[in-house]
Amino acid sequence: ILRVVNNLSDAPMLAEDKPLDTENVELVELLEGLCRQGQVLAELMDLRLVFTCRDRAHVIAANRELLERLFWNLVSNAMKFTPPGGTIEVALRTGPDCVLLCVKDSGPGIPAERLPGLFEPFTQVDASTSRRHGGTGVGLALTKKLVETLGGNVSISSVPGEGTTISVHLPIVSRRVAP
Repeated sequence: ILRVVNNLSDAPMLAEDKPLDTENVELVELLEGLCRQGQVLAELMDLRLVFTCRDRAHVIAANRELLERLFWNLVSNAMKFTPPGGTIEVALRTGPDCVLLCVKDSGPGIPAERLPGLFEPFTQVDASTSRRHGGTGVGLALTKKLVETLGGNVSISSVPGEGTTISVHLPIVSRRVAP
């Protein structure tokens, strides 16, 4: 219920374009901490939540609150559609000019014909499934808006019977810290 309320309260963001306050965020530390918090819910749902990253530290200039919202939106969505005993993998990779955050679930997957348009507001994979899981059709549209507000882009890939992966590319931007 809380996720639905948060998505609906954030829905006006879909129409906003306002500048962000940014700070230097240690991304690996942030994601490790968020995954530790998510472990409690994952265990209650009989799911595994796994975080992988080769780097031990990586700083980007971003809005911490939006990064946290993005994480929870992606992970809670993956948890919602992953059956008990399943796994949600959160992976972070860094490149020379971007970071790639992938959230992969071992849920039922989405048929290829349903993938186009999933990031549009009020679009649902399957209305009966989303209703059963408490979906509003705003979550993926909000995810896209959060990613774009952070200067990145998002994509989705899925194989029915094998799960879904949402990939977020964020630019590496660092803020100079005054001496």
